[in-house]
Amino acid sequence: MSEDAESSERLPAVASVLREFFVDFLSSMIPGFLFTLFAVPLCIATGVVVYPAGFTWRNIEVGIQANHSEVVCLVLVFSYVVGCIFSRRDPKVPDQKSAAKLIRRDWDDRNRAVIQETTEEREGKRPLFWFFAAFWGFAARYSKWAQRKLEADRLASGPGGQFPYSHLFEYLTSRKLNHLAAHVPWRGSDREIDARSKMFINVLKIRLQFHNQKRCGEIVRNEAHVRMMSSMWFAAKQLERVLGVLLVLMLAAYFAGRGSIKPPYPVGEMLLGILLVLFLIAAQWLCWSVLKFLHYQRVREIVYVLETAHTAWKSGQKDMFEGLERSDP
Repeated sequence: MSEDAESSERLPAVASVLREFFVDFLSSMIPGFLFTLFAVPLCIATGVVVYPAGFTWRNIEVGIQANHSEVVCLVLVFSYVVGCIFSRRDPKVPDQKSAAKLIRRDWDDRNRAVIQETTEEREGKRPLFWFFAAFWGFAARYSKWAQRKLEADRLASGPGGQFPYSHLFEYLTSRKLNHLAAHVPWRGSDREIDARSKMFINVLKIRLQFHNQKRCGEIVRNEAHVRMMSSMWFAAKQLERVLGVLLVLMLAAYFAGRGSIKPPYPVGEMLLGILLVLFLIAAQWLCWSVLKFLHYQRVREIVYVLETAHTAWKSGQKDMFEGLERSDP
């Protein structure tokens, strides 16, 4: 490819910076701000209730008014730092939980899933799984559900559930995407699937960014959505823990105050307890909602990367898959 043609495939500097900001903003700032928006005010309100001698609404209000701009900057910086921690965590955990949920839902069609039992798992021993299956199976009414859940969790959390998944080749061929399956250097039937690595997808992303930046818009958006949704899941899980601790502190303060000369909790403090319960339910609902589609988004990301790389390869980038070919054992 000539220098002019290659430069035409690159994004302008401003567009490249905006794209990076888009990915970083979605995956870091939004989950961090969501966590801060709910966790910090509820922590302050609980502190006022549990330890009124040290915290009062009047002191907090005066402090915020006197340092308004500093408080805003502090909230934004804290949100970004917390969001960066969430976004840098491995999306493998929510992805595997999402995959297990989808496998259970489509149980009768699980043989076409991108995650299946590998040869290594099939030949290994699983005493712990069968012990719990037998333990849960004492009630015939729930035994099938229990075994299905345990089996789905085992498949998703095992070697086959590691991104980009053990049976990616079989998944693509079952959907007649043979031109994409031909580029996958591992098979689910291999005794050892050492060739399976997320670096396979990352290397293709790097090569596409180098040669075809203008064609990577959808890939960047998919990656940003995956990062944001996994960050939202981590933020919601941490928010669950924080709200649970605050609720325990509220209950402890309530029962400790009984029998003393203090009157029962006023309506405002009871309302805070109700809000804690409602936000705890909302955080659990958010986790459940993310798990409904996160795994689909990760599989969609793989397909977009492979199809874009295949199109670039057919268009003349013959080194797109160099060094990534399958080598039979």
